[in-house]
Amino acid sequence: MTDFNTLIDLGVDYPQFVSQGNDEQIQHLLREQAKTERAGFLTAELKADIERLDGSYTLLVAAEMWCPDCLRNVPAFQSLCRLAPNMKMSIITRDQATALFQQQFGVEKVKIPFAAILDADLQPIGTFIERPQSVLNGDEQTLISYKQGERLADTVADIVAATQHKKA
Repeated sequence: MTDFNTLIDLGVDYPQFVSQGNDEQIQHLLREQAKTERAGFLTAELKADIERLDGSYTLLVAAEMWCPDCLRNVPAFQSLCRLAPNMKMSIITRDQATALFQQQFGVEKVKIPFAAILDADLQPIGTFIERPQSVLNGDEQTLISYKQGERLADTVADIVAATQHKKA
């Protein structure tokens, strides 16, 4: 059975992931990435939470370049990794992730992006599945703003929150 370490080794980094897309996908992803690089992207409180991250973490992300949710959220994951040097990311395909993610997280289907948030010992402490919680629990207007790329900070906040609620 494949384990997290094996999948991390199979994964690619963010620049390699970007290079896998066609021109339209790459441009979409780069537009979302530019949003994460703007001043004011993250609140001062969220920046402080990132600075206080204790320990090392790995985001093992199942993602595909054809997926609009991946094109929105993977740049936000990368932004977090850029701001938190103790957090790294490895990106795999959904096919690579399916068996282990189904077993470890009890999901029937691996919706993407699916980020397994792992601690320094590669133990799962949380997940991010498809969209931020604010969107999953929000109304139609929230979904519209998400699809316009206006909720990327919520993606970062969900990952940071998982690290703050890790198991003792």
